[in-house]
Amino acid sequence: MVAPNPKTIFPLFLFFIIGFFVAYVILSPKSISDTPLPSPSPTPPVQLWQEPPFLEKSVVDGIRQAFAQKYNRNIDQIEISVNQYQLPYARGSVSFSPGSEGGWYLAYQKAGVWQVVLDGNGGISCQVVNDYLFPLSMVPECSGQENNPSNADEL
Repeated sequence: MVAPNPKTIFPLFLFFIIGFFVAYVILSPKSISDTPLPSPSPTPPVQLWQEPPFLEKSVVDGIRQAFAQKYNRNIDQIEISVNQYQLPYARGSVSFSPGSEGGWYLAYQKAGVWQVVLDGNGGISCQVVNDYLFPLSMVPECSGQENNPSNADEL
């Protein structure tokens, strides 16, 4: 019997060791990280209008400021509620002294500044509503009117 040559056995042994290592790496389960990936959070539904607790303070303050300028009143005397809000439009009620009866308003925001479009206790001018392109869901009284804005480009 012939004795094995140490010069051929060592490379052969090294070849088998490297082969087993490569097979182990290729066939072992792959994991980038042991920490689990966070599950995606559900997307909240889109709201077309919001009530005051969800409004930014700047919306309420901006509409109050518009009333203060229009009627030359102290802003602290003006109470408003926002019943419907869909940027850049708002609809709600206004009162000029605590506890007094007030009226409704429609407001429009242009370049970050709120302006009172209509307010009062009577009917709503659908022509003005249409001129400002108020959503009909916000002013259902005008849903039967033709939406033909005359000055929409001037807004």
